[in-house]
Amino acid sequence: MNCPNDRYVNDADICQAVAANLARIGVKVNLQTETKVTYFPKILRRDTSLYLLGWTPSTYDAHNALAALIATRPTKARASSTWAPTATRRWTNSRSRSRAKPIRPNAMP
Repeated sequence: MNCPNDRYVNDADICQAVAANLARIGVKVNLQTETKVTYFPKILRRDTSLYLLGWTPSTYDAHNALAALIATRPTKARASSTWAPTATRRWTNSRSRSRAKPIRPNAMP
């Protein structure tokens, strides 16, 4: 598990608590805390299997959060897609993605 130690309030402590709770259910976690200078490039390269990431949606619309949580990184064929182009997950589920798309906000007339 990769975590920053200088980006969020109590970020290293949060990661230690997550690792401890995962250990309680038998999941072995190799916790690596590091400065944001090395942490974020690693996350963007997807060179991790578990990480801490926080964000604030740019709008109060539910679509913003759902797109970030459910959508997956576009394939090369869909590289121009605006459907969560910054998604860092490796997991994908077309059923979940299709359920989130209908709630996209509509432009106000």
